[in-house]
Parts: sequence; C-alpha cells; structure tokens
Amino acid sequence: MYTKAENQLSIQYYLKLKEMKDQLIFEPFDLNGLSLSNRIVVAPMTRNRSANPGNVATEITPLYYQQSTSAGLIITDGNKKEMQ
Repeated sequence: MYTKAENQLSIQYYLKLKEMKDQLIFEPFDLNGLSLSNRIVVAPMTRNRSANPGNVATEITPLYYQQSTSAGLIITDGNKKEMQ
C-alpha cells in the first residue's frame, strides 16, 4: 500500500506525462521532405559495439540501429580515430 505522499507523487507524475503528451515534441514533423514521427533528435554518439579484430561492424550492427530508431532522428554516429 502506498503512503499519501507516494500517491500524490504518482498523481503529479501522471499529470506531467499527460502534459508532455500534448506538447509538439511528440508530434510528427516534415523536415524538408523527410517525414519524422516526432521532433526528438539524438546527438552523435559512439556505440563501441565493435570489440572484434579490426573494429568493424558485425551482424548485430543493423539490430542496434533498429533499436535506436524509435528514439528520434539520429544525426550521425560518432567514430574513434586511432593515432598511429
């Protein structure tokens, strides 16, 4: 059973989620002919999933991108450079 304070926090959380749902950030957007499901943009980042000889993409690389697409538009993927 929840305390009165916990119930109040749950209500506040629900109301905040409802308020967020009505914001434009979750609305579809047309970016010069590119149809986006929302207005969320994921900044460049590394994935570091290529821990194999040569640090090349593997068969799970497409799965990574499939899992990431629901977040929003991914601008680019970060890359590491090795100094030799």
